Amino acid sequence: GANDAPVISVPLSALTLEDTAIILSGANAIQILDADAFLSDTLANDGRGDLKVTLTATNGTFTFASIAGLDFTFTDPDPLYGAGFGFGSNNAAAAAPGGAGVTTATFRGTLLELQVALNGLSFVPGPDVNDPTGTGLAPNDDIKLDIAVNDLGNYWVNPMNGLQDSPQSATNTLHLIVTPVNDGPVFTLPGVGFTVNEDANSATIAMA
Repeated sequence: GANDAPVISVPLSALTLEDTAIILSGANAIQILDADAFLSDTLANDGRGDLKVTLTATNGTFTFASIAGLDFTFTDPDPLYGAGFGFGSNNAAAAAPGGAGVTTATFRGTLLELQVALNGLSFVPGPDVNDPTGTGLAPNDDIKLDIAVNDLGNYWVNPMNGLQDSPQSATNTLHLIVTPVNDGPVFTLPGVGFTVNEDANSATIAMA
């Protein structure tokens, strides 16, 4: 049979206030499905059925709910599988702080590991950016999370030689609705003090 492509579903509405984190969980979680990812792919991924995922945030950062089991430093030593399989190391730094407050990450994991990592992922909009429409169209800011998945050809076509079908991929984008808030005025007094002569009529203080 043919290799089924992965499917990415994103919440219909992801709403938060300006400068406020949103937790994408439950019905609002990003979900990745693949009907045949569970089938063994021993040559590429040691039989784990891993998928490769890239998350990219625009005008914001994200933090994983968990990084348990995720591989941020994967390699594919066998050139048989060609481009798109993540040769070399990827995003080792993203794993060090627990994948917290990053703008992009590329990693591998099983469907279960990906579900655990994404169910509860938090997204923090950048300072003072907003988009009450969730469209990213001017004059609003484009606040989004791009998701790309490659199934690495996870379909064991021939159990005798482990040859696989071609890899399939999918992309999707979550546009966030970020409601603007009224920021209070801020002023800063001179840090070196201010001098005025006794009985002077008036004086001006320069404020930033």
